[in-house]
Amino acid sequence: MKNSKALLISFGGALMALLMMYSYITQREKEYKDLSTPVEVFFSIKNIPQGTRLDETWVNMKIIPKRYALPGFLSTIDEVNNRLMMISLLKDTQILESMLSSDDGLHLNEKTPIDMRAFSIHATDVTAAGGKIEPGNYVDVLVKFETGQFKDGFNVIENTISKTCFQNILVLAVNGITSKTGKIEHIANKQNVDGNIFSQFNNPLKNNEPTKTVTLALSPSDTQKMNIAQEIGKISLSLRSRWDKGEHEDIKPINARNFLGIKSRIIPKSKVYWGAEERN
Repeated sequence: MKNSKALLISFGGALMALLMMYSYITQREKEYKDLSTPVEVFFSIKNIPQGTRLDETWVNMKIIPKRYALPGFLSTIDEVNNRLMMISLLKDTQILESMLSSDDGLHLNEKTPIDMRAFSIHATDVTAAGGKIEPGNYVDVLVKFETGQFKDGFNVIENTISKTCFQNILVLAVNGITSKTGKIEHIANKQNVDGNIFSQFNNPLKNNEPTKTVTLALSPSDTQKMNIAQEIGKISLSLRSRWDKGEHEDIKPINARNFLGIKSRIIPKSKVYWGAEERN
């Protein structure tokens, strides 16, 4: 009887040891497979000087086993694009998060991509996607303007047109805030607010919506166009999806008659100011 009991205890101990060994081997096998999993890692394709703003011309993506990826590796181009290199980096070196500056520590001129210009426009919660636009977002820029002529001393509006001026534009700041965590950069906005071609003056505080300043990254030529656009009409921003591929669509300008599909003359809802007198 005693021998049977001892035999059972020995058998139980052996079984426990076997289960523990199996668990250990399974865990090690899982870890090995995990380290062997291919991951996407970005490398420098040439020597990168300190202070360089990165884009696709400086890096390339390679697929390597996870065991060879250094801690803090970056796996998407969005994590690399438009970031400043804080150190000098040699060719064929992994790009790590610790090597790049965060948006919180950057001034506006450092956040502005190379060969681009920071340009501020006036906007409201309504014209800026309900006030939900944040630094780092991408937007399309639309302008709505009115055409017509002067007759007998009066402005006669003949057409209201909406045009998508620019697509996939980077937002650098909103109300002087240059990062989502709230870093404030004082931006002098000397550009005029929106109006229309018949306005003698416009007061952005006439409505009760809080005014906002949205600063965009534009090319020098687009900066000139934007300067004219906000003089001749009302600027609106449409927020692009985070997962948008940034493709540009061929969007034609549209007027009220095209939109409604009618030939009848349409009386615009917007008002035109005549000195101190207001007319529809």
